[in-house]
Amino acid sequence: MGRLAGKTAVITGGSTRIGLASAKRFAAEGASVYFLGRRQATARRRRQGNRRGGVKDIQGDISKPEDLNRLFAAVSADTGSLDILFANPGLGILAPQHPAH
Repeated sequence: MGRLAGKTAVITGGSTRIGLASAKRFAAEGASVYFLGRRQATARRRRQGNRRGGVKDIQGDISKPEDLNRLFAAVSADTGSLDILFANPGLGILAPQHPAH
């Protein structure tokens, strides 16, 4: 049993990089993990590559209250409680650099 056995974790922005690595680690430590991510294709690849049980993908956008309601309804129905919330926003806009005048 891992250190997080019996715990429920929600990770937002779990599609790539830090969120995905954290979710894998939480699952390896025994947590039931719920991902919330905007990219359906990425969620599908995560499910195919996941060899551990207890990981669920929920496609949605954290900025939309209806998606958050759906996420927490799933957690409530499945486990009845939430122990860990990892808010991992992954939005950024790159803008071209303007030379100084």
